[in-house]
Amino acid sequence: MKIINDWINFFSFLKTPDYLTNKDSVLSKLFLTFNSLILFVLLFIPTIIIYTIYTALLDDSPKSLHQNVLKLYHPVILYTLIAVYEEFSFRGFLTKFNPLLFSISTTGIIALYFKKIVFRNMMFEPEGFKEVCILILVLFPIFFLIAKTNTQIFNRFWEKHFKSIVYTSAFLFAFVHFFNSVDLSLSYLPTTVFQFIMAFIFSYVRTRSGIAFAIIIHFIWNLMIYGI
Repeated sequence: MKIINDWINFFSFLKTPDYLTNKDSVLSKLFLTFNSLILFVLLFIPTIIIYTIYTALLDDSPKSLHQNVLKLYHPVILYTLIAVYEEFSFRGFLTKFNPLLFSISTTGIIALYFKKIVFRNMMFEPEGFKEVCILILVLFPIFFLIAKTNTQIFNRFWEKHFKSIVYTSAFLFAFVHFFNSVDLSLSYLPTTVFQFIMAFIFSYVRTRSGIAFAIIIHFIWNLMIYGI
């Protein structure tokens, strides 16, 4: 069965991440995306049970900044913005080295960390958004110039260290969600386990089906978790 093959391939990907030039049909890529979503749900269930028990034992459950930004946007618009931004930032460059995608991803990661650490709010909240946009406008051309003028060096690095790049991307994606905690409580830290699993699932979809399908699965997951 294709679903079993896709799951087996995912765990092989975990062990040795790589990128493939997938020439399958759009329908085949959709199936892989859907199969990956099912796997994520299956992996998510035991972790959410453990986390629920964990929070139940706390005197004060950790609070998230997520509710603040939901007051500003319709959920569908918000989840679309989040999926597009985070996928291009954390997984856009998970392919054969590309100066443009590298610059978008690197700039996006730095900008997101800057927004959450300095302004202590979500990416698309108004406070600090202007400063983040200025930071992006400054950093992007710098990274693009560096990448464009050193493409061969980066190509060799990408080929040799792609596994480390995927792992680092997953860690950065997971850890940035810790800053969603209202008071940066350590009790919120276990939620990064979900994000770590999510990062690898989305990375697998990105490297096999492309960035568009990674955005789709990210959007669907947010919709499933937070609802409309």
